[in-house]
Amino acid sequence: IRIFNRLGFDYAIVKAMSGPMGGSRSEEFLAVAANGEDTFVRSSGGYAANVEAVRMAVPDPLPIDGLPEAEVVDTPDARTIESLVRIANEVRPRADRPWTGADTLKNVVFMVAHPD
Repeated sequence: IRIFNRLGFDYAIVKAMSGPMGGSRSEEFLAVAANGEDTFVRSSGGYAANVEAVRMAVPDPLPIDGLPEAEVVDTPDARTIESLVRIANEVRPRADRPWTGADTLKNVVFMVAHPD
């Protein structure tokens, strides 16, 4: 901590995964920056954790009664969520309101071949 303080870094002490070293408790000292090798979350209540170590309560399930079945729609030309929403509103318009980014899930799958 003294080194971070001496250097004037904005830093966070976060919960972390112990990894191969083992143990039941692990913390990381991270300099806060827009870029870097790690990402962490923190709350206004003081909780901070590396994204690999964060623990959250499982939310209550939402009721799905009366909702239509999920549908798979190929959208090979949708390179962004905005374009996916535009296509959804053109091809499968909703009766109650337009589609938004929050209504969508886009998966991109890559197959990588290792050069022999």
